[in-house]
Amino acid sequence: MFTKQITDSKPYQWFEERLEIQALADDVSSKYVPPHVNIFYCFGGITLTCFLIQFATGFAMTFYYHPTGHRSV
Repeated sequence: MFTKQITDSKPYQWFEERLEIQALADDVSSKYVPPHVNIFYCFGGITLTCFLIQFATGFAMTFYYHPTGHRSV
């Protein structure tokens, strides 16, 4: 997956020693992705995830937020 110039570099060797980058890259690149899946197909899941995060943080904020009439200048 990586070129010989990259795999021979010191930073790559350092990360490979600790994180096993090549094994991760091989695992990710060997996964089958159906042809109809593209970025637009993923927008629904991305939107749902963002909504759930916004809902959860808004709900949590209702316990801690104290509105005041003071303006900070």
